[in-house]
Amino acid sequence: MDYNVACRRRGCGHARREHRPRGKCYVDRCSCKGFSSAKPRTLGGCQKEVDAWVQQYTPAYWNPHQILTRLSSEVGELAKEINHEFGPLPKKKGEKPSSITEECGDILFTIICLLNSRGLSLEEAFEQAMAKCHGRDKKRFKRAAQ
Repeated sequence: MDYNVACRRRGCGHARREHRPRGKCYVDRCSCKGFSSAKPRTLGGCQKEVDAWVQQYTPAYWNPHQILTRLSSEVGELAKEINHEFGPLPKKKGEKPSSITEECGDILFTIICLLNSRGLSLEEAFEQAMAKCHGRDKKRFKRAAQ
């Protein structure tokens, strides 16, 4: 985990961005006694957790076009982080620290929002993607030596 920004909540030492709304900390065994993700989540459980959070607001979900626009924005932020870490473009002085993990989390959250807004299953989407890997793409790539 990236600990570039010290947390000011109860001195737990986690990066501030790892604390989510309502003081819930998503870092395993966090000393701040916030929410801990020590239990592994299921894909369906992730959908339920996102839905519970989103249902507090109105409108609960944006329309699919708005969610897709947000997803595009989040993918752009991930591209920027990858460019900073692996490409020729360093961060500007004073630019906010971020991480590839954080941006991937934002993308996952947005995809879950899109699926939830349409009543679709993340588990089913993942199963379909893996079926392509094990079926259509089974012999597409060179296998690693075993």
